[in-house]
Amino acid sequence: MRENETYYQILRSEWSQYKGMHPFTMTSAELAHLTSLNDRISLQDVQEVYVPMLDYFDVYFKKHIELHTEEQQFLNQQKKPCRLLSESQEVWLSERVQRLV
Repeated sequence: MRENETYYQILRSEWSQYKGMHPFTMTSAELAHLTSLNDRISLQDVQEVYVPMLDYFDVYFKKHIELHTEEQQFLNQQKKPCRLLSESQEVWLSERVQRLV
């Protein structure tokens, strides 16, 4: 990240270096089933960009839950963690992720 910027700009070549927790097992047929009309995406796109991005989101989500849990302990509260997505969105996303990996 450059100085004075508030976000990371990660190039495609950089994304492909971030390989982590999710193995890549998608087939061309599975990708075709998930692809919307006029989408231009290849298995290489999924492997080099989307799978590493999924790993990043997974880390971010786990840290979000961890922070919320520690905050509850500190404040002696027993609330459910705040949701980043609705329950139906989580189910939808979970189904799509399972198809990707």
